[in-house]
Amino acid sequence: MTYLVIALIIASWLLCSVIAYAGTFAYYQGFYVAYPEFNKDQEEINKGFCAIVGLLGGPIALLVSFFYTGGYKYGLRFW
Repeated sequence: MTYLVIALIIASWLLCSVIAYAGTFAYYQGFYVAYPEFNKDQEEINKGFCAIVGLLGGPIALLVSFFYTGGYKYGLRFW
């Protein structure tokens, strides 16, 4: 029973992290569409930043990124 609870906590943490990453990354990439010359330079930096924030924050990062990005107005983008 305990292992199942731990596995569910880890799985939910990772799911929240992936959604927070995708929403935050889409927001930053959508923001830089107005400035295409900066988009390619910033893409790798944004991927790293969003991945770190998503993994460390988990469910809290999901909530913060949802409100910070205006309800994921640019959608979700994984790559």
